[in-house]
Amino acid sequence: MNNVISWLIEDKNPAIKYRTLIEICDKSPGDCLDEYAAIWEHKSVIRLFSKQDKNGLWANDSYEYLTACAELGLYKDERLDRYIE
Repeated sequence: MNNVISWLIEDKNPAIKYRTLIEICDKSPGDCLDEYAAIWEHKSVIRLFSKQDKNGLWANDSYEYLTACAELGLYKDERLDRYIE
């Protein structure tokens, strides 16, 4: 099991590392702030947020975009509040 956890933590995708630390290694989100910040800078998240309309919102499929954010470990974040409303 330790080999699998080590492999997940070494993954180049910061969302995988963050979720592994939080969900499997029982780290607190406060202990993983660098990993969380790296998720916001990852190309998949940048691409996701590039789909915004001229008002800075997702015009279509906002549920799918929010689901993708949750899968990446992005939740309970003030940067997502306006999408949830």
